[in-house]
Amino acid sequence: MTAVLLPAFITACLAATLATWLMLRSRLARQALDRVDKPNAMHAVAVPRIGGLSLMLAVVLSYLILTNVVAMPPLLATIFLVALTLSALSLIDDLRGLTPIVRLLAHLAAALIVVAFSSQAVLPSNQVVPGASLISVTLAVIAIAWMTNLYNFMDGANGLAGLMGMIGFAAMAWVAADQAQLELARLSVVIAGACCGFLFFNFPRPRVFLGDVGSIPLGFLAATLGIFGYQQNVWTWAFPVLVFSPFIVDATVTLAKRIARRERIWEAHRQHYYHRLILDLGWSHTHTTAVYVALMLATSGYSLALLRAPSDSGISLLGSTSIIQKLMPWVVTYASILVLLEWRLQREHQTRKNVPEEKKQGAK
Repeated sequence: MTAVLLPAFITACLAATLATWLMLRSRLARQALDRVDKPNAMHAVAVPRIGGLSLMLAVVLSYLILTNVVAMPPLLATIFLVALTLSALSLIDDLRGLTPIVRLLAHLAAALIVVAFSSQAVLPSNQVVPGASLISVTLAVIAIAWMTNLYNFMDGANGLAGLMGMIGFAAMAWVAADQAQLELARLSVVIAGACCGFLFFNFPRPRVFLGDVGSIPLGFLAATLGIFGYQQNVWTWAFPVLVFSPFIVDATVTLAKRIARRERIWEAHRQHYYHRLILDLGWSHTHTTAVYVALMLATSGYSLALLRAPSDSGISLLGSTSIIQKLMPWVVTYASILVLLEWRLQREHQTRKNVPEEKKQGAK
């Protein structure tokens, strides 16, 4: 297993390091500085927002060097090509700007292409329930498009998106190699290695961020490779969901709250929990990222153990009682974390609200 993963990881890491170093010295980096006055800005100094360009170049070059492209499974090749197309489109968005509707349609189209190309329609081969195919296809398209976007939402704190990518794709590579799915393992570990190389310039001091050009394809790959592995019986549906759950829970709960408040969900904001830890509670970027990393290491480790559960034979997330039962500790854990965090944030808000009143009384 190590003979398959380690050389690929090191190759991609070195390629991403060199590519990012060269990119930061290019004119393009100076033309793509992130605005510090945008609604979701988290830094006082503008840095380039196209670090994902060098990361994706490293992924492409490393993977082409290490693998026989002709031997790639057709669906995996489709996922790879669509991810590169999304990256190119997202680069245009980073440099010129695209409307939210154009971005959304592109993400939905990318998801639909992958799902439509899959001969199994994202279902186990023993599917017998009428109408389940349409339901599963619809859910798969929504899930892929959502994961594509939410990864982009989390590219704000130093090292957060890069470390999540390194840990998540490394976990996927480990399991794929163990199950003799070598092409899936190579692609996953190359992505993890490229994230590692990018991190040298993004954490702890950020000199560059992924931008849409990197975060969009990473989110897309996390979702589609997760589905591909599920179809190939490499892991259960719960494995990729739980591995990337720190991102999924943060972004999904935040979206639900914004919808409940009838806010414009397509507009940039600073309401994610990692935003609030930094801005409201005064945590450093490093402290915040460390907490998310610890959480993801815990979910990844638990997910590896979860793979020993019986295979999912149902048509939906409720198809396997065994897996649902094994997920319950994390459902309770996340619910407890969110409740405690909301209580702490409300307490901080009330404390700040009372400060002016105390100052007024002191002046009298």
